[in-house]
Amino acid sequence: MNEVLQIHLLDIDNTNDLSILAKKLEMLAEPNAIAFNNWPEYTKQLPVSSFRIARTANELLVLFTTEGIDELRAENTAEQSPVSQDSCIEAFIEPVPGGEYWNFELNSNGALNSSHRKERPAPMRLDAEQLAAIRRLAIKGEKNAWKLLLAIPLEMLGLQNATEGYRLRANFYCTSSRSRNPYYLSWAPITTEKPDFHLPRFFGEAVFA
Repeated sequence: MNEVLQIHLLDIDNTNDLSILAKKLEMLAEPNAIAFNNWPEYTKQLPVSSFRIARTANELLVLFTTEGIDELRAENTAEQSPVSQDSCIEAFIEPVPGGEYWNFELNSNGALNSSHRKERPAPMRLDAEQLAAIRRLAIKGEKNAWKLLLAIPLEMLGLQNATEGYRLRANFYCTSSRSRNPYYLSWAPITTEKPDFHLPRFFGEAVFA
């Protein structure tokens, strides 16, 4: 089982420039591997993927890095499009254990599919204003490598008043269902017969440090 994920407060003045935030995360936050191959019969390649996580006074920051894939699929460009078909990274956050969870799914175009819900069949999709409030920066590299910085307003998650020691639950994914060679990897392990990320009972623990 994963250790408790530490979400440290970044001491940074300029939070407007996402490229600066990405560099700060790379310097100050430890990488966490997205490496559990829960469904080897469905996963046809094994990307090397990780995320770094921290927070500012106003946002939760997640910097994903993915490399080692044979195709950078990026067909979807619209908000709330099925980006999990593409080369995709995902953050699922349960701000209050046992409460709603939020899914943030993004491809290398920066297109975002996001909802919140208690159960998979009953999503409440984010509207245009909420989507616009979620900042993101996609960086494409060589040989199909790519990075994505995700900045989620703490107020959106109801965490604007959370302080050091606050605990939440989460999982993080690297996936692509429509690539030539699909893959389904997670940070915290999942034990089901078929790929399914919408299972809060398998989320790992995280703490504001």
